[in-house]
Amino acid sequence: MLVMSAWLSVGCAAAPYEDERDESCADACSNDAAQTAASELGHDESDSPVPTWSQGTRSWEGSGSLVRESVLRLLGTSDENDARQRFESWTPTVRRGFVILVDKITNEGWLESVDHLEGDPYDSAFHFWPRNTGAGSLEQVIASKARAGVYIENTIANGAFAYLNSYNHQDWKRAWAETDVAHSALHIGVFPDGHWEVHMELYNPMFTKGAPILDLLGVPGLGFINRPLFFKHQRLEAGAAASNRRSANYYHFMKNAGFPLSF
Repeated sequence: MLVMSAWLSVGCAAAPYEDERDESCADACSNDAAQTAASELGHDESDSPVPTWSQGTRSWEGSGSLVRESVLRLLGTSDENDARQRFESWTPTVRRGFVILVDKITNEGWLESVDHLEGDPYDSAFHFWPRNTGAGSLEQVIASKARAGVYIENTIANGAFAYLNSYNHQDWKRAWAETDVAHSALHIGVFPDGHWEVHMELYNPMFTKGAPILDLLGVPGLGFINRPLFFKHQRLEAGAAASNRRSANYYHFMKNAGFPLSF
């Protein structure tokens, strides 16, 4: 990703949508990133709700709720008291991140393909085992979404930009990213032993479907990338900035976009 960052920075001046100016694109992106950090990434426990068990399981949908059934399965039990006790043992930010992911996966239509957690979740991410449904295996479900253009598989066949999007996940044997949302986007990978990981990106460099055309950079052999979001992704959620990847920030991005959250 650092190689790609350097290449994009060098190529900034040639971008067709930028006005001529003295400072480089990289400097401008850096300044924009600093302003963004202050305005978008300052959320914490003081301004972000923590979901209750009833909200996380959508108790208003009744005992036959798909979400309730799936959350119990994720937590490895059919006993609601045991599941609730485990859920409430997590920190507030982990509870929030878990419910956000359940909401997100529900909206994406593949919650039924998720079996049980592998270990406990961490902030806005978890490892899990898949299960087959009437729609096939989880790989088949995700691949169908990729064919529909709302996900992209991180392979060299889809261009170097897509391939490098999972460069930091060398232990994944296959990976996909959402393409139709700018913020709080899913990044999904499967390990050689068959279990999966799902987490979110604050800024999605693979947001190309429905993105403003002037934000996109397309290069033969490299594919397409959302350049403003790529720079923000690199500078505001990687390395020393990784602490920005907390559920409060994901929550507010989703809330402000009108996403159907359960809390």
